[in-house]
Amino acid sequence: GRPARAWTDRPGRVSGLVSGRPGTGPVARLAETVGTHGPARFAGLPSGAFVHRANLVEDPLEQVAVLDSTAVVALRPFEVLTLLVR
Repeated sequence: GRPARAWTDRPGRVSGLVSGRPGTGPVARLAETVGTHGPARFAGLPSGAFVHRANLVEDPLEQVAVLDSTAVVALRPFEVLTLLVR
């Protein structure tokens, strides 16, 4: 299948997909850089994937709903968001 990818719906947002800690799945990093808020999407997730918000050192926090292989999260102004995929 297609690899997972992260993207945002507005300018001023950057994203990247990196390897997580050893023994974990990929990590998406999203950053809002212009002071706006709104949704960001992480798509192409494998069937049965779990996504969690995490802190910057990749400790899992709350789970994010995944629908049709896509997780949608809200970004606050100037937020740096880490998402874990399991």
